[in-house]
Amino acid sequence: MKALTPRTLRQYGNDFQSFRDWCGAVDRPALPADSATVLNFVRHELQRGLAVPTIGRRIAAIRHAHLAAGHAVPTEDPRIRGALDESGTAPRLVLSGFGQLLAR
Repeated sequence: MKALTPRTLRQYGNDFQSFRDWCGAVDRPALPADSATVLNFVRHELQRGLAVPTIGRRIAAIRHAHLAAGHAVPTEDPRIRGALDESGTAPRLVLSGFGQLLAR
């Protein structure tokens, strides 16, 4: 796994805590999570009006937490990408295999 900066680790910690809080509110496990849970979280965050780059970073944080804990990654489902693409609120984003966001 690629070494992350202290700032990125703080952001990922905050983002994963947001996911964990949401999971608690909907009675779903945050770790390990399944792709349907992540997809519903992404839809929830879009409905709240969060920017696509922020949601993308949250997806990366979820991926990172799962890898760090030795769990399967639930963020690769193409429906997650589709939800971001359909939102129309920001430029299209690509989630790389390493969980980083790259603007196209």
